[in-house]
Amino acid sequence: MTSLDILDRVISTLDDLGIDHVLVGAFSAIAYGLARATKDADFVVSCPPSGVAKVAEALGPDYALDRQVEFETLTNSKRNVVTHGPTGFAIEFFYLGDDPHHQERFRRRRRGMFGRLRQGVWLPSVEDVVIQKLRWRRDKDLADVRTVIAVSADVLDWDYVHRWTNLHGSTELLERIRREVEE
Repeated sequence: MTSLDILDRVISTLDDLGIDHVLVGAFSAIAYGLARATKDADFVVSCPPSGVAKVAEALGPDYALDRQVEFETLTNSKRNVVTHGPTGFAIEFFYLGDDPHHQERFRRRRRGMFGRLRQGVWLPSVEDVVIQKLRWRRDKDLADVRTVIAVSADVLDWDYVHRWTNLHGSTELLERIRREVEE
């Protein structure tokens, strides 16, 4: 089973259970930039932890839920992890919180096709991928920002991006990356 097979199954299960969600993290950057390896898929969900428990149960015995809700310091959010046992592929479910950008990113999500998935998936806007990756500031996230800008710069709403990077203090970093991409 590939990561895309697992994603298909998770997306179908979320849809079947009526759990609002958006695919974020590496897969959202891949959707607007270039492919890269990843060992997990990240979703933001609008449900309580009991909703993720229902997802894990519906996925079946090959999937194990770590019932401990963790606080993720990088994103300032709570999450649960479901692991596909045979492959070790992790599905991280981040709970939609009160952060203004997280709320806006969730409202602006769009349903679209991704890679070889057999169905549509909710994705954040390209602008929100850039903004969130800049907030995380990890090397792999900044590499994602570079590829997303290199591929999608012509369609980015730069006013929207600057509004949030000004609030988050990441405008200087964004401009440095843009200069690097243009060189």
